Amino acid sequence: MEALLFRAIILGAIYTLASIGLSLQWGVLRNLNFSHGASITFGAYIMWAALSAGNLSYPLAFLIMLVSTFLLGVLIEYVSIRPFFGKQEVNIFIGTVALSTVLSQLYFLVFGGREKVLKTAIEGDVQLGAMRASYHEIFILLISIATLIAMWLILTKTRTGLSIRAVAQDQLGSVLVGINTKRVYSITLGVATALAGIAGVLLAPILFVSPDMGELPMIKAFVIVILGGIGSFRGTVVAAFIVALVEVFVGAFIGVLWAPLSLFVLMVVILVLKPEGLFGASARRA
Repeated sequence: MEALLFRAIILGAIYTLASIGLSLQWGVLRNLNFSHGASITFGAYIMWAALSAGNLSYPLAFLIMLVSTFLLGVLIEYVSIRPFFGKQEVNIFIGTVALSTVLSQLYFLVFGGREKVLKTAIEGDVQLGAMRASYHEIFILLISIATLIAMWLILTKTRTGLSIRAVAQDQLGSVLVGINTKRVYSITLGVATALAGIAGVLLAPILFVSPDMGELPMIKAFVIVILGGIGSFRGTVVAAFIVALVEVFVGAFIGVLWAPLSLFVLMVVILVLKPEGLFGASARRA
């Protein structure tokens, strides 16, 4: 039981990083990025390429991945969102889906279809009470906690973060007080994509790296964002761990094939009882 709970915590930490970027994007731009799965894959491939290119240390490769994914997010905003912003939302949907397809094919052409193995930051495992945990699992927890703390500090203590929060609360008012909303949109997509890249790096040693490795995590991220309440950071974190717990325990006691179905049943039940999601109402009042 302890091992299952620990596995759920690890998955919840990864799902939080995969989902929080979508929640951030919705809060600022009021739309969802359907190339998010390709961003998760991009982070994993960049990390693999950086580590495979030479004698780069893991921290340096990780920094290269962060910068690369941030720039990809800026490009996504400029190419597939900005031209359609303020128009019919279906255009943004089509644009990001098309970009996702293009990126997936590009990964296939550049890296091939064979799965890549991304090495972990630290090899080996450690005894934790009655169970053993790999150092990579501990690394996942530490990186997830550090990332969430960094996000909180950025959003509450920096001028850029305060601008992001201002645009999320009132876009017109932000324009009137002189905030460059286009710059905020680009930074928001950059940060959201960097978070997706981190999730990809943490998932890669578990799932292997392939052109479509980010698709299933993206679907789960959408489920999490909807469950938690679109735009609610607190709801996203809570929903990520709920999804992880359901997935792990249903898979262990009923069957792995029932886990995806149980997630959608859970989503339907919660949305019937609370259509705005677990914390959607509080997010709107804020």
